[in-house]
Amino acid sequence: MGLLRAKRDALGLWKADGSGPFCAPEPREVQGCALLFEGGGMRVSYTTAAVVTLLEQGIRFPFMCGVSAGTSNIANYLHGDPWRARVSFTDIAVDPRFGGWKTFVQGKGFFSAHWLYQESCLPGGPLVYNYGRYERSSADFAIQAFDIESGESVVWGRDDIHCLNDLMVRVRASSTIPFMMPMTQVDGHTFADGGLGEGAGLALQTALDAGYERVFAILTRPRGYRKGKTGKSQLLLSSLYERRYPKLAQALRTRNERYNAELERLEQMAREGRAYIVYADGMAVSSSTCDVDALRASYADAYGRYQKDLPRWLDWLGLS
Repeated sequence: MGLLRAKRDALGLWKADGSGPFCAPEPREVQGCALLFEGGGMRVSYTTAAVVTLLEQGIRFPFMCGVSAGTSNIANYLHGDPWRARVSFTDIAVDPRFGGWKTFVQGKGFFSAHWLYQESCLPGGPLVYNYGRYERSSADFAIQAFDIESGESVVWGRDDIHCLNDLMVRVRASSTIPFMMPMTQVDGHTFADGGLGEGAGLALQTALDAGYERVFAILTRPRGYRKGKTGKSQLLLSSLYERRYPKLAQALRTRNERYNAELERLEQMAREGRAYIVYADGMAVSSSTCDVDALRASYADAYGRYQKDLPRWLDWLGLS
């Protein structure tokens, strides 16, 4: 907690290790390619290292999209602070307000949603978010969430954001895990995890709909991963919502097959040279991991791997 307390009121940019001010390099603009972030709860402790790597290299994409915890990567990329990007999925877990079974029993969620997304970012909080930096960023983006009543995916972009809470409540909505977190209200509608909707966790169609034929995808699953058949726990969870939210129940039952089909489509694009996929081949944590040492190790492993792969990234992006 010492590091969080020391930097909690800082509105400037900080190096990923918190050792001092971060001086952003000259921007390197990517042309005609979308950046895609997969979700995965605390598995994003791994892929947040990609955000740090991109920021350190000054790499700027014209458009980014994502669902669930991947939308936090979007928000942090737009903010431009490597320290905040890293701490959001590592050190923050030591804060007792972060979550756990105590906050779950209190009705706040296993991940204490309101505090995590809408309070910790405020001045004086441990993850201060400088909204002015977001406003000065130029990239377009798409945050996808699942409307549990209509069963439709809703996509929000820059035109929907007019203040910090507008941004963070949408990141929260996209990241709302059914049962584990209270549902999120936005503009009179009730939302759950964006990974339940179109693409089942991979916002590929969102990038294509935005006019991008090339995609740089940061995944939280290893190469060769496929979701197995819908398990008993998923069926039980879907049964809890069957009567009141049948569209949500159906999405929970069918997500595995839909995810696998979308992943195959993305991998086909990679075989055609239209997508570059960054797999999480060293993933050692789960979506619900709260052990700070494990989360830090996840980040460190990913950062090392990404540094080795960086020349290939730059070559594919046309920046070498």
